[in-house]
Amino acid sequence: MGLFCPACSSFSVDNFAVNDKNRFFVLKNSNCILLIDLKLMKKYIFSLALWAVTCVSQVSAQSPFGSTRADYGVRGSVRTMTQTCNKPFVSEEGVTEGKNKMLNAQNYTLSFSIQGRVIEASDVNLAGGYSQRTTFDYGRTRKRMEKATDYMYNMSGELLNTRNVEFDAQGKPLSSKWYIGAVPLTVKNYYYNDNHQLIRLRESFLPRIGGNYYQVEYSPEGLPVAIEHYKQRGKLKKRYVYQYNNEGKVVSVVECNSQKQVVGSSNYAYNEQGDVVMAQAVLDNHRGMELLAELFGSQGMPPGIKHRMGTYTIAYQYDEEGNWVQSLISFKDEPTVVYAREISYF
Repeated sequence: MGLFCPACSSFSVDNFAVNDKNRFFVLKNSNCILLIDLKLMKKYIFSLALWAVTCVSQVSAQSPFGSTRADYGVRGSVRTMTQTCNKPFVSEEGVTEGKNKMLNAQNYTLSFSIQGRVIEASDVNLAGGYSQRTTFDYGRTRKRMEKATDYMYNMSGELLNTRNVEFDAQGKPLSSKWYIGAVPLTVKNYYYNDNHQLIRLRESFLPRIGGNYYQVEYSPEGLPVAIEHYKQRGKLKKRYVYQYNNEGKVVSVVECNSQKQVVGSSNYAYNEQGDVVMAQAVLDNHRGMELLAELFGSQGMPPGIKHRMGTYTIAYQYDEEGNWVQSLISFKDEPTVVYAREISYF
């Protein structure tokens, strides 16, 4: 089946079930049986059940369901793009290269057609032993994305879970479902206004475990200026307010609590290519920017920005097409990670 069992550190769980009273969650495999009280350990079950799902790929982080090169932040007639992350090597002269050892063991590749549509994505985590592959279906007309499917595998190549995404006539996502076997583990439903703008996302987890939903507000120019995060029963949890520069790039995010009181903020600066060169968090963890990227695609924020207060600076090297091929991320002037890209062109 492919659900992680914390008692025997195995991905070999044979089945799981909720009893008739929907009170206990049962995990079974050849080594053990876990019986966990849903009422008393709701948060624990949520984390456990989403173990495989939270291993979301860097591809997904770059764009929710993008179909073009622009959606994934690359320029020109890109054919393939492979990105890896490494620990920085610091010599007396400064940072020169990345070590061969993978930092997060994250390695993903995007493949595009000559028309510029993404046709496949793969994501490998060497340390965790899992891999993920995404296929994109543009239907008979080949004009818009109709379906995307994620497949996640363990280190033995066994299928752990799948995600199916369905799209509307405008190529916008309607629903996203993560499955373990035939059981939907996480379900997301997307709702739009008459201008085809996303106004609500509803996210549900295992039965009786709860969920979230998000509401989006827009400026007259069509930019998302606020996102409100509610718990499933309608209680406001967070509100994020966004400000933009003249190029439509986010320059500040204000985080508010359930009482709409300011509890944090973050600020961003960009280079001429539109990539983030500074990310500063004050009593914030960049969740507002992360959420915006999850809903609307890449915001020019590189991976590797962790959830902690302080200032990140990012230095890039670019190829002749204007795509970055290396990004060095430093936190409080200390190098933390080097991302490298290998890009091929038609």
